[in-house]
Amino acid sequence: SRIVTDRRTSTGHMLPDLTAHQCHFLKGSLWSALFWFVLNKVISPLLSRWLLPGPQNYYGKLEHQLRNVESSSSVRRSANADIQDWNAKLPTLVHAIVAGILSAYCCFVDEDLIASPVRGTSKAWELTCQLTTGFFVWDLYLHTHYFTIFGAPMWLHAVLGLSTFAISGLSPDLPMAWHACSLLLFEITSPLMILRWVITKLKIDPPAKKIATWAFGIAFFIVRMLWGKLIAFPRIWAVLYRMPEGLGLWKASVFFVMTFASAGLNLMWMYMLANRMMGIQATKHRRHSPKKNKAN
Repeated sequence: SRIVTDRRTSTGHMLPDLTAHQCHFLKGSLWSALFWFVLNKVISPLLSRWLLPGPQNYYGKLEHQLRNVESSSSVRRSANADIQDWNAKLPTLVHAIVAGILSAYCCFVDEDLIASPVRGTSKAWELTCQLTTGFFVWDLYLHTHYFTIFGAPMWLHAVLGLSTFAISGLSPDLPMAWHACSLLLFEITSPLMILRWVITKLKIDPPAKKIATWAFGIAFFIVRMLWGKLIAFPRIWAVLYRMPEGLGLWKASVFFVMTFASAGLNLMWMYMLANRMMGIQATKHRRHSPKKNKAN
């Protein structure tokens, strides 16, 4: 059914009609975005103050530096950047876990999506799409507002994620639901990334950091490189090449750009991660190698 909107813009143009499905998607996405904002701005600071109170702990020390009038402007800027980075990790962690479970269900269990990867839809897909679209609304705001903290690659990741799920969610006849969920499976690697990041920030013993780094690197390679390069991306590109009825040239072009950019980001991050892992090995080798005799 279609919602009738007999309203005009200030220039006299008719506003586009929205289907009941699209209205439901937008409403769910807005509630989802609100949830991620609250988790970031309210729950994460409260939880961090409870777990790491006082200036002797990481989070308490950062807040002390930020509020201390005697701190230099550079110290306060650095403390604010670290606080924003820390507070962003809780929504990212929660979304990665929930989205990983939902996308795995959609890809490997949901019979409606498996039977029709391009046109199929289901309640599980609708929940996944709304939850993730709202997350990327918050994610794009975060990386735009704090662009100097997080950088261009993370901003681009937010743009790609929001574009993918917004287009899919607003296209009830051709959502490409299975394919969108096959890309969302990449988020399975995020909890390990966050674990490694927390271990680094809290200065937990080096063996734990080494284990977390290797676990993240292996998971990244399996999920984002093998699954992504061999299954997820080729299947999407095959669909776009066939141009099924209703896809449209503009939507196909957008998906081509988004998927190629996403594949490029994964390749860049894998290269950076591999260098970091090899750096750990090189450091360990230098530490345990016998010192050369100066006379030689």
